Amino acid sequence: MSGVANFVTTASNESSDGSLLSESAIACAAAATLSAADLISVGALLAVSLKASASALIFVVIAAASSEEKRKLARRHGAFATIDVLTEDVKARTRELCGGGVDMVYDPVGGDLAESCLRALAPGGQYLVVGFVGGIPRLPANHILLTNRTVVGVDWGAWVGKNQKENTEMLLAVLAEIAAGKLHPVEPVTYPMSQAVQAMRDLQNRKIAGKVALTPQFD
Repeated sequence: MSGVANFVTTASNESSDGSLLSESAIACAAAATLSAADLISVGALLAVSLKASASALIFVVIAAASSEEKRKLARRHGAFATIDVLTEDVKARTRELCGGGVDMVYDPVGGDLAESCLRALAPGGQYLVVGFVGGIPRLPANHILLTNRTVVGVDWGAWVGKNQKENTEMLLAVLAEIAAGKLHPVEPVTYPMSQAVQAMRDLQNRKIAGKVALTPQFD
């Protein structure tokens, strides 16, 4: 697709540090040299963030998630297509949707899905390692070497420590886009502080599509 970036992203509430928009912005900056790209996102919430953050690059986002609720969330916020990671082969379905591999994978989940997502990349594609809450994957080096793929770590926390000025500029730019109505972050699910244990259980059981915020209670 000329002038279009197709991207597959994997994640939903699986990303744990609450920094999806910031990490998405870093990832999009890393991909800014792409003039035509396909992108996979592992997870619905991440797809929403990437779709928003990457609007200037015209990414076409494919979201891979484990529940229909999360896939609906991604489609509602503009994902081109979704993949059910429990019943569909990520690599095969991605290639059906794109007519070939994607140009980028954004993966904060890792685990068993990682190799399938790597294989979904087109030759020369980029695999962004954002996290591995599903387990630390072992990626086959031959599939990286023989197709000239690139695996890149995206650690926002470490990047901030060395690039405070750039991080401030990035956050201000993101907040400006939100104020202008161009970015629409998903509202978090709230629990009172007294229900913190239940909130953690719901996260672990993947009952939440999005982030969780604990609200203090004052007598």
